[in-house]
Amino acid sequence: SAGSIQIEASSGDLKLSPLAKIEAKDSQASSGRFSLNADRLTSIDGSVTDAMSLLHPLLVNGGFQRRQAIRLRQQDILVAADQQLSAEQFYLVSDTGSIRVAGTLNAHSERGGLVELAAGDELELLSGAKIFAGASGANADGGRVDLIALDSDEDDVNGSRDRVDLRAGSEIDVSGGAGGRGGQVFVHTRQQDLDQDIISGY
Repeated sequence: SAGSIQIEASSGDLKLSPLAKIEAKDSQASSGRFSLNADRLTSIDGSVTDAMSLLHPLLVNGGFQRRQAIRLRQQDILVAADQQLSAEQFYLVSDTGSIRVAGTLNAHSERGGLVELAAGDELELLSGAKIFAGASGANADGGRVDLIALDSDEDDVNGSRDRVDLRAGSEIDVSGGAGGRGGQVFVHTRQQDLDQDIISGY
């Protein structure tokens, strides 16, 4: 089977050259795993600061079809409308920033896929965004999608920005295979008492 590539910058940035090439392919180019954990991802000269525009061609061509895990602790993440990523498992995490998806995350697999998006601020699926985590195998249940926005820096006291926003025209598919059950979609965000009908201190 294909290998795994894990990049750790526990207290710093990752800077990519335009000539960078990352691969973990097997004979079927289908089972590699990729993991990135850094504060930020930029081009080596600093001219490109959109992380996914740098990573997208590397992930598409690198054979990382089993798992893609990207954590940027101090940077927003945008999956643009012209970007499509495919892997059985996706993890996109922005500790203190926002995640916006306009493109496609395709985790559709024989036994159902897994997609987890976790934003410290807002998580937004824009019109045209697609998340597929369904199953194709007979009697296989659909996969799971977790959408998380928790305002980790506590800069949105009223909850007007830092939340999960599913725009009209976005799509999430966790359908099961023939004879299987549909999968699960979970939305995790803060619970707010906007009408202040809960009295504390008792």
